[in-house]
Amino acid sequence: MVRTGQWFIIIGLVLSLVLAGCATPQAPAPERPAAASPTPAAPQLTREQQLVEAAKKEGGEVTLWVHTIAEQINLTKLFQARYPFLKMNIWNSQGAEILAKLAEESKAGRHSVDVLILSSEMADARTMGLLSEYEFPNVVGWTNQPKHNFSRGLGGAGRVIVYNTNVVAPAEVPKTYEDLTSTKWAGKTFMSTSGEDTPLFWAYLWREGDKLNWDKAFSFWGDVAKNSKPLVASGFSGPLARLAAGEKALFLPVSTPSTMRLMSLGAPIAIAPLGSVSGDMASIGLAKDAPHPNSARLLIDWLTSSEGVLAYANPTQYFVVDPKLTSKSVTNSRFKALNIEWDALPPEAMNSENLKKSSDFWMKALGR
Repeated sequence: MVRTGQWFIIIGLVLSLVLAGCATPQAPAPERPAAASPTPAAPQLTREQQLVEAAKKEGGEVTLWVHTIAEQINLTKLFQARYPFLKMNIWNSQGAEILAKLAEESKAGRHSVDVLILSSEMADARTMGLLSEYEFPNVVGWTNQPKHNFSRGLGGAGRVIVYNTNVVAPAEVPKTYEDLTSTKWAGKTFMSTSGEDTPLFWAYLWREGDKLNWDKAFSFWGDVAKNSKPLVASGFSGPLARLAAGEKALFLPVSTPSTMRLMSLGAPIAIAPLGSVSGDMASIGLAKDAPHPNSARLLIDWLTSSEGVLAYANPTQYFVVDPKLTSKSVTNSRFKALNIEWDALPPEAMNSENLKKSSDFWMKALGR
């Protein structure tokens, strides 16, 4: 016989099996939804592309005021080939006239210029508060640049002694600066009132450490003016053409752009190889309250690119200050062949005080 305890065990097992069969089946675990594909990131615009998009909203033009001979520069064609949606307007005039108009417009609350290219007037424009700061991203490693961010030296000009090759025999060509003080040149030279910064350049050439040597510069140019008894003219191009025509023997001194342009036309003139020469810089700046600020930045960036630098410097016969481009510069290469070093005046020395000191002496030495 089956014992009573065993029966209870058997009955419990049977009931467990029955209850398990009647239980509600467990629902399967829900499936996880598939992860959504990430949205592709918008392509990052370059600096130039950002400026282009902003410039397209500014009216389609940009204005440059320049103190050099703009009609000989192919700037407009090259710039507009790169940015066909922009029309470049150029006003070419004397630096003093540009500065005066800039100041007049600012006082009247008018602003019609975007970018400026000036020489010594750029320092005045900065002092007068007529410029905006800019980072000039392309000007890295360039020589003779200011410590502030209101302008950058784009190219440079020098002051050289030029002679007529038909009038001056090879043996008579000046070989040192001291040769220019000889009385043998009396009545045979041009000197220009436009060279009023000449004493400043030579004070820098003959500097003692960081100090300008005004005494030596004044003494030298005073002797030159006294002994050569020059025909005093204004400007550089006019008397230089007269020199080329044989009217005089020497021009003391003259700007390199004017000289190089006439030499390229085959004029019988040459540069006396007297060693180092100095000169000023043509500086580029962003006008304060420029009407087309992003278009202006595009123009500045292009003018300081390799293409823009050479497009500006070679037709104007300016030195370039980008070390990577000196071998491609007409003027740098010409002076290297003459073994003449261009020692540009530092921007901080091109100030109103030094310019006045130089000009006052020069005009007095020339009897003006």
